[in-house]
Amino acid sequence: MIERLAGRISDSPMLDGISTAYLNRLYPAQWVLAEVLDADARKRPTRVRVIAHSANRQDIHSVLMQSHGHLVLLFVGAPRIDSIAF
Repeated sequence: MIERLAGRISDSPMLDGISTAYLNRLYPAQWVLAEVLDADARKRPTRVRVIAHSANRQDIHSVLMQSHGHLVLLFVGAPRIDSIAF
């Protein structure tokens, strides 16, 4: 199941962006599509606005194909052992 977050109530802190550290606590073991709001000197996202999240990468990919902007697709947490190729 996918949850899209864009377009929620304007006073939501999610629309102002969240730190990537907080993102890790909010969406464990999920794919997250986010707009990059701020990055460090090495161009790693430090603050993002979540657009959508899901445990299923294919769901996020379909949203990504319809989205524009400076986006990042992240898997939050450790990958499942069955998804690692050797």
